[in-house]
Amino acid sequence: MPPTIARFTSRLTPARWRMLGAVMLGGVALWLLWWPAAEPARYELLAGGHEVKDHRTGLVWRRCAEGQRWDGTHCAGEALLMPHLVAIAHAASQPGWRLPTMPELYSLVEPERRDPALDAAVFPDTPLHWFWTSTVTTSRLTHAWLVHFGVGQPNYALRMNHVHVRLVRE
Repeated sequence: MPPTIARFTSRLTPARWRMLGAVMLGGVALWLLWWPAAEPARYELLAGGHEVKDHRTGLVWRRCAEGQRWDGTHCAGEALLMPHLVAIAHAASQPGWRLPTMPELYSLVEPERRDPALDAAVFPDTPLHWFWTSTVTTSRLTHAWLVHFGVGQPNYALRMNHVHVRLVRE
């Protein structure tokens, strides 16, 4: 044992050893109190897995893109492509559902992820392409905002383009 440690420990009486142990345990207790608690799960599956509640935003999402259906393990089928006005009409035909705004849809993007740029366990088989939002650009009424779920980037496009759709509700 190094001389400085031997000299220190030789002066410790049993009472001092107990006090040192209590101080060390107190430090561990303080450290455990400081350590942040685990963040609760962001997503909750609803309706047998067909819907996803985002606890961060309070929104409920269809788990699959329109045209696909949840079969219990993944999103089966081909995701539909539709122009913006058709997407809005389609959403209006689904009671309680709507096309998300730009900030709402972009909230699903996780910047550290790519291909897909969202949680693939929660939103499986998401096409790695553009998805419409309800937000029309202010500079051009002929364009609307969309989000690319391959790279997680927003952009705007001509509303006549055929693009994927994911619906949301409050």
